[in-house]
Amino acid sequence: MINIRTYKQGDEEKVQQLNEIVMRSQGTLNDFFKEDLSDIQKYFFSTGGCFYVAEDKGEIIGTLGLKKIGSDLGYMKRFRVHPNYQGQGIGRKLLETIVKRMKELELPRALISTGKKETVAQYLYESFGAIRKGEAKNGQDYLYELVLK
Repeated sequence: MINIRTYKQGDEEKVQQLNEIVMRSQGTLNDFFKEDLSDIQKYFFSTGGCFYVAEDKGEIIGTLGLKKIGSDLGYMKRFRVHPNYQGQGIGRKLLETIVKRMKELELPRALISTGKKETVAQYLYESFGAIRKGEAKNGQDYLYELVLK
């Protein structure tokens, strides 16, 4: 059974391994992606945000973090689901968990970026009401905004 829980100390290595597996499967592995994963506590939690992991039998198979970047704005990052688990609703559960936490934090909006080729992720964001705002600064991603109602 898949369990969604808050990140805890000791998860670092497994989270980094999952990130590498997913990025390699997408052909987008690059070292600059590791800055936030080197100190999840500082990058996500110290801003008032959160970071969740999806587990199956003790293995981390999914992640999603929310960094608070303003009093009314967050930025979702590190949305990853292991390739062997994609298409099973794990991403949806992670996104539902983040949206619930946004409501608890009274955070009405969040930005999220995704690769232009990641049509499944784009569909998922849009199914939650996120609107594509254009291209991200890197030119390789689309930027979405999710506004809670």
